[in-house]
Amino acid sequence: MKLVIPKMREAKRIKWVAYAAVMSLWFELSYIIIQAAKGRRSHFNFETPIENALYGLMGIGAFFLVLISFLVGIMIWRYGYKDHSGLRYGAIIGLIVGSVLTLIFAGFMSTDPTYIKQKLTLEASVIPYLGWFKVTGDYKPAHFVATHMMQLLPLIGMWLDKAKLGNKLSNLMGKKNATVLFAFIFIALAFALFAQALYGIPFIKS
Repeated sequence: MKLVIPKMREAKRIKWVAYAAVMSLWFELSYIIIQAAKGRRSHFNFETPIENALYGLMGIGAFFLVLISFLVGIMIWRYGYKDHSGLRYGAIIGLIVGSVLTLIFAGFMSTDPTYIKQKLTLEASVIPYLGWFKVTGDYKPAHFVATHMMQLLPLIGMWLDKAKLGNKLSNLMGKKNATVLFAFIFIALAFALFAQALYGIPFIKS
């Protein structure tokens, strides 16, 4: 939020957005940790009425978190310092585009009945730690790229601002164009992985 001018940073609506983000994240993490401690799934768990309801609330909380990320990107664009830094361009593009793509891919994951059935029956055939299917297509890699675009593109912007190689690329293309180039790489990768999932091709075959 330091990219936003102080007057807007101190506005009540900005504070409410920050409070809402913290509360949504607190709920998400708390429920995930509690379910993990009990040896139960937090996601795609419809086995009991309370777990079904809490999973629905998780979806609302996740939507709200992504919406807040989108709004922060808009705020930096409209009310941020107009310093033409790579960090500013990376934050604006990463937060806005990453949020939109995250909602698209998450929407497919949470509403595709075939995917949900596979999620519940193929848990043994996944890549360790990542949980991506090894025997069929999976939306999670595309979701992963889209979500982490929100963090990585601002970091790339900082690299363009401060690193020697980043400065050379900035001088060659301009910081805005260089940031847009990296954004297109993320977008292309995300949609390639999404297409792979739609065709039922696993990210890594077992």
